[in-house]
Amino acid sequence: MAGDGPTPRCPHCRVDLREVSAEAALGYCVVLDQCPQCGGVWCDRWELYPITAAAAARLDPVDGDALRQPTTVPPSPLECPRCRARLQAFRDAWLPADICIGRCPNCDGLWLNRGQLRHVKSIPPRSPSRPEHLLDATLVDNLAERLATPPRPLVRDLAHALEDPGTTDAGDDVQRDLLIGVAWAIVRAILRLILRL
Repeated sequence: MAGDGPTPRCPHCRVDLREVSAEAALGYCVVLDQCPQCGGVWCDRWELYPITAAAAARLDPVDGDALRQPTTVPPSPLECPRCRARLQAFRDAWLPADICIGRCPNCDGLWLNRGQLRHVKSIPPRSPSRPEHLLDATLVDNLAERLATPPRPLVRDLAHALEDPGTTDAGDDVQRDLLIGVAWAIVRAILRLILRL
């Protein structure tokens, strides 16, 4: 999304951000926006996760001279560099707990202060805690075990699968396979939503 609309401005320094490229895990490059003064990084939607640790370390060098200079207190609240909406605290169960990231509620971009991008990429992501307060541990284990087993083969002929069971061959249970596949997909989607809480 870099290059769309007016030049984004740093939420802290109020100066134009500059485009920087960062290598992604799958071999392509992502264009991010970085403040030339404070070193903060703006990631448009979906740009944070594929960035490699080496790219984060390259973008986030420690500049001792800059760190010793007096700094101004950032305006409160911080605004999105692109649409000027108020940034909100962003939490992700897969990121380190001590990371404080600002997220735009409109464009889903993420603001990371200097040092945070390197921190996010240098620490292995923590596993989200199991939602014991929402589901019994045995139920979660059973669901995880069932989800690890792939569903039955896909239905090749939907019209045949929806025929009256009395008219189908006794050995052909495509309708049951279809229902199990749909139920499996629904349970998997619900479990993913619950585990992200």
